[in-house]
Amino acid sequence: MDIDADMDGGIGPLLSLRRSAVCVEGAYDCCVPVDGAPLTYEQADCISGVLKALAHPTRLQLLSLLANEPGGEACVCTISAGFAVSAPTISHHLRKLREAGVLTCRRRGTWVYYRPVPGILGMLTNALSTSVRSTPFM
Repeated sequence: MDIDADMDGGIGPLLSLRRSAVCVEGAYDCCVPVDGAPLTYEQADCISGVLKALAHPTRLQLLSLLANEPGGEACVCTISAGFAVSAPTISHHLRKLREAGVLTCRRRGTWVYYRPVPGILGMLTNALSTSVRSTPFM
């Protein structure tokens, strides 16, 4: 593997082992309803995998940390230092976020650098705000 190659082999599909719908990096438009329409099953399935991955406090903290990094990414060595859990636990959570399509990573020498997938936060915001707007309050 090239020293700067993506950990996923540069292929780019972001797969969840559970989901049947596949969201490809940069193609989250498939998950967002058009014209304020309610979510389809496929859109909900795509989004639910991301939300499930984020439904853990440590994973939310990891995403927040990475989203607020000045360079947009952080080395796993510096990520692990800020948490009260072990490095293998951090690696587990990073892997879950990567499998859900929330994070991407690159190996540089012996270190792995993580960054949020471009557009993931916007996709979630748009999908959820569109769904909420289209659902009348009773």
